[in-house]
Amino acid sequence: ALHDLAQSYLQRLPAVKTIGITGSCGKSTTKEALSRIAAVLGPTAKTPGNLNSEYGLPLSMFALQENSRYGVFEMGIDHVGEMDRMVGTLKPSVALLTNIGISHLEKMGSQEVIAEQKARIFHPGLEAGFVSSNCSHLDLIERVAGRSLVRYDANEISAIDLGLDGWKLTIEGHTFDVKSVGRHLLEDVVGAIKVGRYLGASARDIAEALQGFEPMHGRSFVHRSEVTIIDDSYNASLDSTNSILTYLSALSWQGSKKVVLGPMKELGALSGQAHRMVARTVASSSFDQTYLYGAEMEEASRELRKLGYRGTVSYTRDFEELESMVQKHKRRGDLFLLKASRSVAMERLIPSLQRRSLGYAV
Repeated sequence: ALHDLAQSYLQRLPAVKTIGITGSCGKSTTKEALSRIAAVLGPTAKTPGNLNSEYGLPLSMFALQENSRYGVFEMGIDHVGEMDRMVGTLKPSVALLTNIGISHLEKMGSQEVIAEQKARIFHPGLEAGFVSSNCSHLDLIERVAGRSLVRYDANEISAIDLGLDGWKLTIEGHTFDVKSVGRHLLEDVVGAIKVGRYLGASARDIAEALQGFEPMHGRSFVHRSEVTIIDDSYNASLDSTNSILTYLSALSWQGSKKVVLGPMKELGALSGQAHRMVARTVASSSFDQTYLYGAEMEEASRELRKLGYRGTVSYTRDFEELESMVQKHKRRGDLFLLKASRSVAMERLIPSLQRRSLGYAV
């Protein structure tokens, strides 16, 4: 009934062009950036927060108003058949797929099934479809889509890495700053720009819309106090975890670098292997201390010790113990990365990390 209501509501708004965004990660950042660009062109509605599920999508569609020209909606799926239902409700005019990871492998069974199901966003009535050039299973995705898709890549744009201040971007002579930390978020912004150009936005429009853009909390959001916190706790996949670990490892930093990792959920039979792969990334990184939390991270703890990680490893299944360990070793000037699946709510550590202490980096 909810889907029928939303579909009927949308039919009363024939002037609205809808954009659907899917992918294993990057949906929210792409949606936020694109909705800012679209808003320059006309009144725009968007998915509030991460209301992107089979039931969240129809609720989000009621954000559209009579004067809306654009609707930018996330379409997140975690089981077979869900995308068909969502496409039947929204029938997006334009669709974008960010990437294919191993999130929700527990329910989907294989990465190929994930790709095939997400590719169903490219339905027969679509005006245009976009996909990251770095997305895996591109041939399968285009075969399911039944069309050629417009590809985008972070290398398409002139970008100067500003570290934790984000990126300085230039498009056709127009320069602007975005506060998206890491190359994975830069690619999301470039995807939004590509769709924005398709919608008719000029380089000036895009620069004005995205100047000062920053991701939502939990998406590599930077908190600055006695310690600097990269809050990437909204969710965690193997790709996104390795990406932010690699980026921050290469970052020049005066103080100590520390990482707090919680489990990556819904990985099914690949869970152990995925957590060991994260441990290998940490082992070759510049992080001085690694805190591991949750049953799944025990695999990573064993792997790090086996690999002879040069830093200090702490492991616990108890969140209060984790909080105590992190607080005890915190020093002014530290850089902390927080990364875990949404159900962990790793952002609970932020207040204790921001609490004033007397320790100094040595």
